[in-house]
Amino acid sequence: MAIFLAVRAGLRDAKAGKPAYLWSVFTVPSHRTELLHEGWKDVMRVFFLAVGLDFIFQLIQFKWIYPGESLVVAFGLAIVPYLIVRGPVNRIARRFKQPANPTSLLSSEEDVVVVDIDSSGRKPPTSEKPHEQQEPRIRRKG
Repeated sequence: MAIFLAVRAGLRDAKAGKPAYLWSVFTVPSHRTELLHEGWKDVMRVFFLAVGLDFIFQLIQFKWIYPGESLVVAFGLAIVPYLIVRGPVNRIARRFKQPANPTSLLSSEEDVVVVDIDSSGRKPPTSEKPHEQQEPRIRRKG
């Protein structure tokens, strides 16, 4: 369940263009509390469910409840997978995210710059004077 929530949050981060979650928690102190609050909000129910299930297991198995052990188990089953999975899912999703039509990113008012380059990687000379640099050809989109 924690991995499912981490995948969902990682995809949401990729769509919003946010950096990897755990990396941001450590490197961006100005947003640290906001990020931790957002992560806790995502994983809180799973954490409490893990604590409750561990309490039930301990009652059945040991006839006693060890709260510290339950918190460690819940942390390991809910929070650790969430922290490990959310960032890589974000990075993978950003890598595969491509616009459907790259030219749709340009508005109809913008100019498109076209530069001619020959097979040697240089601009072909078109002016009579080789020391003059020629401006790139500009073509209106549309």
